[in-house]
Amino acid sequence: ADPNIWSNRAHTFSALKRLPEAIADAEQALALDPNHASAQRMAFHCRLHTCDWSRRDDDKRRITAGLEAGSRVVNTLDHRGLGDSEREHLIAAALFAAEEFPPASHPLWRGERYRHDKIRLAYLSTDFRAHAVASLIVGIFEHHDKTRFETTAISFSPDDRSETRQRI
Repeated sequence: ADPNIWSNRAHTFSALKRLPEAIADAEQALALDPNHASAQRMAFHCRLHTCDWSRRDDDKRRITAGLEAGSRVVNTLDHRGLGDSEREHLIAAALFAAEEFPPASHPLWRGERYRHDKIRLAYLSTDFRAHAVASLIVGIFEHHDKTRFETTAISFSPDDRSETRQRI
């Protein structure tokens, strides 16, 4: 009788790529609590990934209503596959960011103004390695006007010792 248990089980089945079972468990959670956001996200996700369009119009209406109510009912990437509203996508992204990345209790920056001789740019990525993204962006780094810009690349991945990594 607990929708959280059904939703958790749906997430487990989804991770195991047992999507029909995940859908059934998400629907069971929603039968117990029609506003269970996690179960809604899981049902939308699994129907999208199984190409089950039988409820697409209803799903789109529920997504719109949920987002308008300020509920994170759909994952941002799933929204791209289910909806075409840029406004809704912005709402979905803002709800995700607010839930996953709450503001710091002691922010590092408090609005101070800094004066530097050059414009400072920082690039952050997990792909500063032998990867298509790095191959495409390394030339941009090399063509920055070094008299006007100070650039920094911050990698969130281990050093793969590739030629591209060395160029970056």
